Amino acid sequence: MKKLSLVFIVVLMAAILFGSVSAANEEPKEIGIVFTSLNNPVFAFMKEKMEEKAIELGYKPIVLDSQESAEVELQNVESLISKNVVGICLLAVNSDAAINSVRAANEAGIPIVGWNRVVDTQGRAEYATQIVTDNVPGAVEAGKLAVELLKDIEEPKIAMLRGLSGIDADLDRSEGFREGIKGTVLENSIVAEKAADFERQKGYTVMANILQAHPDIDLIYALNDEMAIGAYQAVKEAGLTDIKIVGYDGAGGCVDMIKKGQITATVGQMFATLGTEAVASVVKAYEDPDAKLEPVVYIGTELITAENAEGYVFK
Repeated sequence: MKKLSLVFIVVLMAAILFGSVSAANEEPKEIGIVFTSLNNPVFAFMKEKMEEKAIELGYKPIVLDSQESAEVELQNVESLISKNVVGICLLAVNSDAAINSVRAANEAGIPIVGWNRVVDTQGRAEYATQIVTDNVPGAVEAGKLAVELLKDIEEPKIAMLRGLSGIDADLDRSEGFREGIKGTVLENSIVAEKAADFERQKGYTVMANILQAHPDIDLIYALNDEMAIGAYQAVKEAGLTDIKIVGYDGAGGCVDMIKKGQITATVGQMFATLGTEAVASVVKAYEDPDAKLEPVVYIGTELITAENAEGYVFK
């Protein structure tokens, strides 16, 4: 009897030990993070912060790049579904693409969180939540700054570099700027308004063409920093020195140029906060399916100028 008891205890201890080792060796659950593109330095920065947050919360991140393609985006989401990820963070290419991608996740029973760009899914699909920049107030501040910068110019002229048509960020950042200059001498001062698709090279090309027609531009408002940097290159090449340039994003390269006096200002987004909140939200949606998340969570912005660019800490 004692011998039998001893054998039972040994077997039990072995089972406990094996279970502990198995648990220790168990791979962490995976979450997917899909970017519209990783060519933008801003998104590369967000990628790093989101990966860190996922690991901090005990999850393994899988990061995919949609290369600005709706088709690739859907393929990325379907690939993550096939890998049995427990949640997906999606930065959508556009609203139409988002509906298909979000619906695929919904049908698979996987929580999906949008971030950086608010998307109206028209009731055809459902995000767990969306974490986005409140673009309008930031653009209003950019408009008010333009008023201050050009207050001593009799007939000021502004060029606006737009982003991608149909993207909320493009609409909000342009309309917010107009709201900021409404009722001032700048209200009718926008003499050129062209799309450069949020890209640096296109920002350079489009701005170079604008300067040929309007070499007397006083201020350029670019709806993201990549276009602002491209615009600066065009201004420099044209030999012009008095043009003010205001961007939107708060990317590291643009902030460095503000320090050097090459770019006047930018509206800084809270990139780290946007990304890490998206990861935290998708984890919460997975771990607590009954949690009531806000449909949209808005994150504020901060105006970055020469006064606060030195030592600026990205948030």
